[in-house]
Order: sequence, then structure tokens, then C-alpha cells
Amino acid sequence: GGGGGGGGGNSADTWDFRPIKDDPARVTSWDDVSSSLRPPSSGGGTIYFNNAGSLWPSLASLCRLAARAFGLPVNVNVYVTPPGTVRSVPPHTDRQDVLVVQTEGAKRWRVYGPPKRNGRADPLNRGKGGDALTPEEMGPPLIDAVVRRGDVLYVPAGFPHETDTSTVVHDDPIGDVDGDGDGGGGETIAVDEKVRVQQQSTSAEDVFRETSVHLTLGLDTHVWGLTYAHLRWAALQRGGKPFQIRIEDDGEYWASLETVPCGFLARKYDDAADGDGDGDGGKRMTSDEAVDLAVRELKAIMIRLEPGRWRGEGVTGGGDDDDGREDLPSDEDLTEVARYVLRDHLGAFLRLQREEMFADVQDPRGEETLMKAYRCTQEQNRIMEKFGAFSKNEATRRSFEATRLQREATLSDKRSAQ
Repeated sequence: GGGGGGGGGNSADTWDFRPIKDDPARVTSWDDVSSSLRPPSSGGGTIYFNNAGSLWPSLASLCRLAARAFGLPVNVNVYVTPPGTVRSVPPHTDRQDVLVVQTEGAKRWRVYGPPKRNGRADPLNRGKGGDALTPEEMGPPLIDAVVRRGDVLYVPAGFPHETDTSTVVHDDPIGDVDGDGDGGGGETIAVDEKVRVQQQSTSAEDVFRETSVHLTLGLDTHVWGLTYAHLRWAALQRGGKPFQIRIEDDGEYWASLETVPCGFLARKYDDAADGDGDGDGGKRMTSDEAVDLAVRELKAIMIRLEPGRWRGEGVTGGGDDDDGREDLPSDEDLTEVARYVLRDHLGAFLRLQREEMFADVQDPRGEETLMKAYRCTQEQNRIMEKFGAFSKNEATRRSFEATRLQREATLSDKRSAQ
């Protein structure tokens, strides 16, 4: 697999990607990796390997298990950071909900709540592409902890985070991740910034002796169109209605980005669900129940986002006369969209990952493994092309088609050059 050095060893406030080898077509060697794990002052930084689950057998197994457990499309990236890196990655947000699994060494994480939207930058892509998150925007961290080997940290989509391998938390004793004084670990804790003081000392040198390696297991619901915002987008376009909107309220914005009831989220949590009276529920919804819930929630979100636009059941205000309002899309139309997304669209991703992408992954250096990973990436683009066509959005369909065709052309050029 290939990888590139990020801006980890630098003091930049935004991403700075650099390749770790001069020829992208050449298989990555250990020399490529080790030569890039230099001290930050010498131009080193964090090395990342994207889509590692489709290349390494052990990570493919992790992806299969995670996809089965969560019932959602997944992905794994690998990050390698040398000790003493003042800024492994600058503050940024991601589109994925991720589970960070520290497999070697240690790394300090600061995780913040979503900053107030500024109307310019994508809240799920802050700190990238020239955008910089400021301390004033982020405020104090929700979590400030050193994550060590064996620890797992959950970071939701849209929550800024930054990392380093050079500082420790002053009141977090070495080897006491969970803060209970027993020297154990296994959980991260909320932090009062007033008593969290960064220090560079011999204790930091003790913690960060080893190279840090961690996995990010991403749950790709925002990436692959499995949110209420995507349902709204598809439903309005299929009905020939304008879908552009400016959402002023941050709470309503994030509510629209909630994942639709699918996978492990499609469960009933009430006493009647399991009959034991403990309130944990846990019974899986039927496919029809999930679709019905998605339609109800979608209608509620659409009404809250544009209360003055719609008339119909559940809409307050307005009169019987024509006041310029539009009829909400019918339940039949919304059901058609929800059924497509929850059954056809999601099902296509899960089948691809279960049966091909993460199945029977062999030698990560082998041509067969690399080509299978390439074909699966192309198939993911085809699935999104179909979603664009279903939604009657030709621009989206053409965008994913263009990406797929460009990759085909690049591969053809490389083979011609060999």
C-alpha cells in the first residue's frame, strides 16, 4: 500500500501532504517509511496509509468484523508518528465517526465540541484545504488525554481534534489513563482545562519513547449518503423542488446530519422490545419499520428546517388558502427514497465490502491484492453514480463518473509506461 507524510512534524495550522516516495506507482518499502520517520525539525512527520483494510489481511478481518457488528460501511486508515512530534496533525474535523485504536506507543489527543459554523467552511472538513481552526473557535477540549497501547477513543464526525507525541497532561499520572489512580487504563476522561497543564519534561520523554501507531476505524455514513440530509436532498430533487438551503441554527444543522436508522442504529430501545423491563430494548427493527421511522423523522426535519415553506400534516401556521407554501413530498415519495437508501444503496455497499473488498485479502504487495482494492474503490464510485441517477442529480452522477474514469485513465497510463 502507499502512503504520504502529513503535516505532523510541522507547525502549520492546516494540512500539508507530501509523498514519502518519488514514484507513486512503486510499492512502498520499509526504507520509504523509516526515512520519513525523522525528527520534525528534519522534515519528518506523520505517515498515513489510507484504505489499509483492503490491503492488509489482519485489517481486512477487522473491517469485516466491524461491518458485521455495526451494519454500516467501514474503512481503516493507519497513522505512524515519530516521538517528539509537536503537532502530529493540526486541529481538523472529519466526515467519519471514528474509533481510534492505539496499537503501539502513545499519542496525546485533544478533542473539542463542534465550533459554531462560520458560513464559509464545511463543518465536516475544517482545518483542511487552507482553512485553519483557531483556539477561540474551539474553546476548551472535551477530552484531553494521552492514549496508550490498547486504548480506544471515539471521535464523532465534525468534532475537531489535534494530536502530538511530545506533551503529557500534568495531572494524568504516567500509566494512569483512566484517572482513578490505580495506574490502569482503558478509558478516556472529560477534562477541566483549568487543571490540565501541558508540560514538556522527562515524563513526556518516558511516555513517547516508542513510535506511535494507531488505526482509525471509520463509520462512513456521511461519506456514502446515509444521513437525513441526503434523504432530503434526494427527495426534493426527485420531486423537482429546490433543495438549496441556508440553515441558521447549528442544532438543526447537526440534526439533519444524523444517520438514518440502519445497521446497529435500527433498533428499538423500549421495555416492550425485550420484555425484561430494564429499558434497554435492543430488538432489531424490521426493514419496513426502519423505513417508516426514517420517513417520520425526515418529515419532521424538513418542517423544522423550513417551517415557512411547507403545508401539510404536522405543519403549523398558514391557512387553507394558497399562501405561497408548497405541499410536502408525499409519504409515498419519501418512502420510495428511504427504501432505496436503506435497502438498495446501503445493501450495495455492505455486499461489496463483505464479499469483495475485505474478503480473502492476501499479500499487501501482490498485484492481485492491489488490483482488487482498485476495483472495489471503483465500484464504490459506481454505487454513488447510481445514487446520483436515482436522485435525478446529473451533476453528482457525472462527478463520481469522472473520478472513476480518471482513475481508469491513470491506471492505463501507468501500464503503458511499464
